[in-house]
Amino acid sequence: MEASGPANPPPMDPQLKVVVDDIRKYGCHILHVVEEDGQPPYSYTIGLNRTRSAPDAAVIGLKKDTAHALLNGYRNQLVLGRRYRNGDRAEGYIDGTAVEFRTIHPGHLPTWFGWNTALYRRDWFPMLQLLYPGSDGSWPWEPQASAFLRRWQPMLDRAPPSAAG
Repeated sequence: MEASGPANPPPMDPQLKVVVDDIRKYGCHILHVVEEDGQPPYSYTIGLNRTRSAPDAAVIGLKKDTAHALLNGYRNQLVLGRRYRNGDRAEGYIDGTAVEFRTIHPGHLPTWFGWNTALYRRDWFPMLQLLYPGSDGSWPWEPQASAFLRRWQPMLDRAPPSAAG
């Protein structure tokens, strides 16, 4: 009897294998995008929507280690049964400082979070941005927030300029 197709599937791309292995082992993979051309670095989870039936999460403008710890903290809270919605605040995520959760506008998803788009095979999936205050305690949406904080932590809960109209 002949089988159609190869007897052994082709090997998985090494980067994809790391992502898939992390999702299986930890419930998500955390991807870090480096600062480039004056754009802030950012980090985000891949897979939580599938493994925890919860939004994936992103944080912009933090160093890799801090961002990783923050997103692991989010994942750990999901494991404990905690769920966050748009506008919720949680204390103690960054050195005792609060973070605020905001739903990311769908217009940002394919541009910022391509690995999730590939994993979920669609351009829309639930995703939260974890926002944090500046060193003076101001949030990026407040009038007193510095220009640096606003540039380094863009708020993705609003439509991108091209989608706004």
